[in-house]
Amino acid sequence: MGVDDHREFLLAALRAARIRAQLMEAELTTIGVSLKAGMISSQMAMQWVHDEGLMSLVSVMSEQVQIVEQANAAIADGPK
Repeated sequence: MGVDDHREFLLAALRAARIRAQLMEAELTTIGVSLKAGMISSQMAMQWVHDEGLMSLVSVMSEQVQIVEQANAAIADGPK
């Protein structure tokens, strides 16, 4: 395998990595749009992120998600 073969292999690997990154971006965008539109809860969004193997890209702790969910529930219930 010559230098040109290695370069072509590396170029192909870089193209594949770029496409994988674009797919991850599209998935994260879809999750964010769904969450913003109220189509899914914060917990559902985090589960989706987890299911797609993207947790390492999202720095939210499960405790924070629970706090947001509780706050949203309190707002939805209204004043007592």
